[in-house]
Amino acid sequence: MKNRLDEQGYALLVVLFLVVFILTVTAVFIRGSIGNATQEAITDDNQLSVVIAEMGVEFFEGVYVNIFEQEKETLWEKYYNDFLIKKTSIENDKNIDGSKKKELIERKAAENRRLLAAELKRLFQEKSYYFKMEEELPNEAKYSYEDFDVSIKEEGNSTGITISVYSIGKVGTEKKLFAKLLFEIPNFLELNNSTSNSALQHAYLNWKKEDISLGAKPISKCVPPVKDTSCLGVYWDSIIGSKNAQIYYKEGIKKSNNGNIGEDFGGSKLLAEQEVIFPNMNNVKNLKVVSLQNIEMKNVKNAVSLTIEAKGNMVVDHFELMNNLLDNHILLGGSFVALKSFQVTELLMYIGDDLEIKGDNGKVDSKITKSVIYVEDNLEIGKSLTLNNSLVCVKGNIDLKKVTFKGVSKLVVTDNAAGRDNAKVKSNINDGNIKVVSKGELKANCTSGAVERQDVWKTPNLKVNYN
Repeated sequence: MKNRLDEQGYALLVVLFLVVFILTVTAVFIRGSIGNATQEAITDDNQLSVVIAEMGVEFFEGVYVNIFEQEKETLWEKYYNDFLIKKTSIENDKNIDGSKKKELIERKAAENRRLLAAELKRLFQEKSYYFKMEEELPNEAKYSYEDFDVSIKEEGNSTGITISVYSIGKVGTEKKLFAKLLFEIPNFLELNNSTSNSALQHAYLNWKKEDISLGAKPISKCVPPVKDTSCLGVYWDSIIGSKNAQIYYKEGIKKSNNGNIGEDFGGSKLLAEQEVIFPNMNNVKNLKVVSLQNIEMKNVKNAVSLTIEAKGNMVVDHFELMNNLLDNHILLGGSFVALKSFQVTELLMYIGDDLEIKGDNGKVDSKITKSVIYVEDNLEIGKSLTLNNSLVCVKGNIDLKKVTFKGVSKLVVTDNAAGRDNAKVKSNINDGNIKVVSKGELKANCTSGAVERQDVWKTPNLKVNYN
């Protein structure tokens, strides 16, 4: 009996032990399950917080990249054009030696980069209010920003703007991402000629004949050869042998059609209140001619750094420029007439009235290469006109049937252009060689095109730190 009771007691202890063991293991599993669920909830909250913070970074990037894209061209034209004007002035100043010129040009480039950066920084700061707020989202989620900063960074020849901010997402657990956006300002000194040409092109589109000024009239008369001074020209030959001189002609300048005035004038300026009449100007270099009336020349060939400004018209027999630099500029308030030939390379031309390319009464083909020409009224073509890697804009009438295209060329015209129903012309319009715009849109479409401007700006660089 006793043995049987002992056996029953032993069995009860085993059962009790098993019950305790099962309850203990069950409790462990239950606690583990609750812990896992809690951990998963925490992990989900962390991930949602990161996602919200990432959305904040995307908004931050979008705001400032949009501002940058809208403003970069306007700022570029403003500060790079100013740099080009000052650079040209320094280069033509004969009183400054070579090493000093280089120093002054580098200083001006750095100054204008800083000015551009400062204006862009101001535009960026105007939108900073976006990043000083906290927004509520559904399900008690939030996003906000802190430590927003805009600063200009300079290192060597590099200038840039850095915008930084902490983007904060919160769904129970808060998560911060540090975002930094870098905008690099182009180095004016490292740009190639095609970019400079585009900036110059834009500057000359805004030229007005009313802006022509001869400056103060000198008192003393010129005694040739005139160098590094201003004086009153008495006879046409006062200009012979001049270097870095300003020669003022009250009565204008008149020289018969015989001979050739082709020499290096070393940056001299001829300023005339009345008409200018010259013979051949072949191989002329570094000369600026300004007239408050008209200009007439027999032949102009192979000119280098020749600038002509006149309130009136200009007439020439042969006009042939074949040099490799875009440093010949013709700016007229009136018409330009080429009676016999018109073959130009690397020319900037603004015509306030008609451009008449007679081509010897329709016998000679005309050609424009790597040039930018704006015509305020009509473009008359004698026989034919070939555009080779050039941009020509015409506000008035032009016979489109007489124009052919080579390379990357563009002709921008208005509704006044004739021949748009011609099959060849339609093909050129479809190919993009000819663009038809309203008169009010002409100049805006003449700041790019055939003489393509490269994008001098680098893509903004975004960096995000998840730590």
